[in-house]
Amino acid sequence: MADASPAAPPVRLAIVAHPDDETIGLSTRLAEWGATAHVLTITDGAPRDRRAYERHGFARREDYAAARAAEQLAALAIAGVAAEHCQRLEIVDQDAALHLPEIARRIAARVDSLSPEMVFTHSYEGGHPDHDATACAVRLALDLLARDGGSRPLLEFPAYRADLDDAPPAALADPPRPASQRRASVAFRFLPGGPPETTVVLSSRERERKRRMYACYRTQSLEGFFTPDVERYRLAPRYDFTRPPHPGLLHYEKHAYEIRGDRFRALCAQARAALLGAAQGAGSARI
Repeated sequence: MADASPAAPPVRLAIVAHPDDETIGLSTRLAEWGATAHVLTITDGAPRDRRAYERHGFARREDYAAARAAEQLAALAIAGVAAEHCQRLEIVDQDAALHLPEIARRIAARVDSLSPEMVFTHSYEGGHPDHDATACAVRLALDLLARDGGSRPLLEFPAYRADLDDAPPAALADPPRPASQRRASVAFRFLPGGPPETTVVLSSRERERKRRMYACYRTQSLEGFFTPDVERYRLAPRYDFTRPPHPGLLHYEKHAYEIRGDRFRALCAQARAALLGAAQGAGSARI
């Protein structure tokens, strides 16, 4: 009798909001996983605002989106991730919250197809509305699959959020205060009070690789804000997306995004009701 063929190595799936989020938060994990790594990117990284792409020398939004996709493939190649393992949903940057049911269904289809051993995504932290929308959509997708008996670990990484520790009291109030009273942002720090986290201090070789991946993103300025020195991960808690992630102004509420926190949370509740039933949507806030 012939020997049974060896089992295929387990697949790991990173689901991120923008081209570059995978490099910022998961470069060492992606390089470790190599050929077993898959990346699903929700948006095309190109906002509708003309200023966002014209300042990089692009006359059309679509050209900026194509450049960002090429940057991502170049960065992931350095980590050993195959181009065919990179899928993009092409939602317009900053619009993810407007398409939560569609995104969740497409994530569920990808997870069902790949059967990953584990899934990584953003933490719910109020840094960028697309990051928070991705966190919500991933949870909705996994809940959809769980109805059919599937379950898998969901892990998360931090990107950036408002600095709660150094916030003057006036900055915690709505409506928004003057810029001088608003909170600074911090990167690579989870909000306090969650599950235990793992902090990975990158070796000199890992830092150099991360810098080379950063450098692929010529339209961005990553190393100026995101240190190449550490990455952090933890099991994702079961967030209540109908409540803000922390008191006071969210980081993205300090900027000119159309989505603000109250609208985001309403869209999350509506998406859960649409996908999992009105009764669940009304009776179970934690999604």
